[in-house]
Amino acid sequence: MCNNPAFWFCYTDPDMRRVDRPRLNSWKEIAAYLGCSEKTARRWEVSRQMPIHRVPGGAKGSVYAFPGEIDDWLANRPIQEPGSAEPQRPQYSSRGQAFASRGRMIVAALLSSLLVGGGALLAMRTRRTVRLSGAPVRLVRSLAAKLPPLLTARSLVFFQEQTNDYARFVMTQASLRGDSSGPMNLPLENPDPGVVAPDGSAMLLRSVRGSKDGDEPLFLQPLPAGEPIRLGEIRAYDSAWTPDRNHIVFSRKRTVYLASRDGKILRKLFDLPGRAYHFRWSPKTGSLRFSVSDSKLSSYRIWQTDSLAGPPSPVWLGIDESAQQCCGEWSPDGRVFYFQALVDGFYQVFAHEESSSWLHLGRGTSTQLTSGPLNYRSPLPTQDGKALILFTQSQKSELVYYETAKGRWLPLLDGVSAATGAFSPDGRWLAYTRPSDHTLWRCRAPACTDPIRLTAPPARIAMPRWSPDGSQIACMMRTLGTPWRAVVLPASGGPVRRLIPGAGEEADPDWSPTGDQVIFGRPPNPDSGSDAELRILELKTGVVRPVPGSRGYLTPRWSPDGKFLAAVRSGALEPALYELATGRWSPLPGKRVGYLNWSADSSTLFLLSGAGSREPSFLAVKISDRAAHVVASLSIVRKPPFSFGDWVGLGPGDVPLALRDLSSEEVLCWPLAPYSTMTTLFSRPTTFSACPAPGSAH
Repeated sequence: MCNNPAFWFCYTDPDMRRVDRPRLNSWKEIAAYLGCSEKTARRWEVSRQMPIHRVPGGAKGSVYAFPGEIDDWLANRPIQEPGSAEPQRPQYSSRGQAFASRGRMIVAALLSSLLVGGGALLAMRTRRTVRLSGAPVRLVRSLAAKLPPLLTARSLVFFQEQTNDYARFVMTQASLRGDSSGPMNLPLENPDPGVVAPDGSAMLLRSVRGSKDGDEPLFLQPLPAGEPIRLGEIRAYDSAWTPDRNHIVFSRKRTVYLASRDGKILRKLFDLPGRAYHFRWSPKTGSLRFSVSDSKLSSYRIWQTDSLAGPPSPVWLGIDESAQQCCGEWSPDGRVFYFQALVDGFYQVFAHEESSSWLHLGRGTSTQLTSGPLNYRSPLPTQDGKALILFTQSQKSELVYYETAKGRWLPLLDGVSAATGAFSPDGRWLAYTRPSDHTLWRCRAPACTDPIRLTAPPARIAMPRWSPDGSQIACMMRTLGTPWRAVVLPASGGPVRRLIPGAGEEADPDWSPTGDQVIFGRPPNPDSGSDAELRILELKTGVVRPVPGSRGYLTPRWSPDGKFLAAVRSGALEPALYELATGRWSPLPGKRVGYLNWSADSSTLFLLSGAGSREPSFLAVKISDRAAHVVASLSIVRKPPFSFGDWVGLGPGDVPLALRDLSSEEVLCWPLAPYSTMTTLFSRPTTFSACPAPGSAH
């Protein structure tokens, strides 16, 4: 059966790939499909055995034809003598609509000229050009979190990994032969890659001394070893050489610049709505594509400029524009553009058929190459174009609690994968989000029995907080292409309700002790964090008022006794305390903190301290004397690499909670089986394999 309701006929071509096409129900439609007159179409049926069907019992001339059969007839017709008229396959746009008759005749004439003049082009068929073939070969598998981009030169592939202490990054290289892998010996402490020169002689990379999300010093690193060379005064978010390697394109904040190869900034190129990264040049057209991250909308798009002198614009890649598209790479011949996009909560790899655009005379289509409940990221074709290298990740994590008596972290729940969570005030229920699809669930404590899903994709949920009476849950929610919003929903299940109307962004909602107010902030943003402000919503009246003196603060938490607000200063990520009776802010101990949690008696503030350092810890701060002490070290807990992976919380009895990563990550090499868009009598699909033999990789 044909699954597409827009068509009433399902045709299966010789390669057993289903094609949904309408039936042609008259000589007029058949002639229009071929781009010729009805008289010519009738003649081709007699003289060249074009496949035409008659309606049984129908009137004279009641004919029909199947487009797939006509396509096969066109692709396998005999060679004609020069000068003879020849039927040509009609061309369609990426949306499946036929060209106007004049456009078809022009294309047919051009193709006919190529056929007569060259004699080698026997047929034209537009078909899916790329698919994965067989089983992938594992190049690298390790517990260390792996971060894009994947890079390659000669027979090596390069990528970034977190170290065992989860505070630093190292560059790792692996052989495409599958016989070796290991860390690179680079002098920089936290190298963050841009691109590798095609000959493998050097790499552009940043030295991350502050945050990966900020602008950091840019270096040229000779390969396989050597002293890094600081490139002028450039501080960049990402960078790449121009094709001739005489200049460097780099981004800083929301602007892209051009610099000389020695790091002298030459000029500003253009501004963007977000940070630009993953710059890649087309080997065929010379156009530049890159990804743009809009932190306000938490969205990613791929942009393009055909000239550094011209303005860039988003690229249409034939799929939903809100599908978080990023991290594209061109095939060596520039005919295919590989990229990743979000599908049903998981990143999948797509291939955009650049080579078919001139046949379509319009925007091309994209083919989804991977599927399933795994993340497939950072697609990278090998330098011969015969295989695709990519990351694969199975996101899974578990809640762990700290056993003070023995000083160790132990699993809290068996078989429950969680990303953020909160216990109800009476300790009888747990609300948690799943890392795989970001849905919100509720289950009965202590063993998490009777689980109920409260939300469904595509909504992404984080940071649940129970109301004081346990009847409602406040949390952060967003969908693709929208910012984080503060929402509330019934704890027993029901519709989600926005707290604040409009297009603004909100984060970290928390209840007042009486349950009639909700306080919230804004998501952390390296570009606009200093403009953040805490606000309080009166639920009965809908009135929203700012917290005095709270500009630049994030992550508010209301003390159970109602006397204090705790928050985090953006930038420095230092904790602070606001006393509601006096309206005064005062600093608290702790550096690079997050995930504030009050003890049940309001005497102590618990938090994550040292986020991103080698020694993160679960810290307790006494409010009475502002004394701080480390409750537990988090350095031995393997943190998940996804957003909110460094989450900490409190369980009943003020028991410290954290997340332990159980994900598996691999670097795969997957052979490609390309189909040429130009096929002849003698050309058939060919399977290539540039990967090592299965079982030879590490």
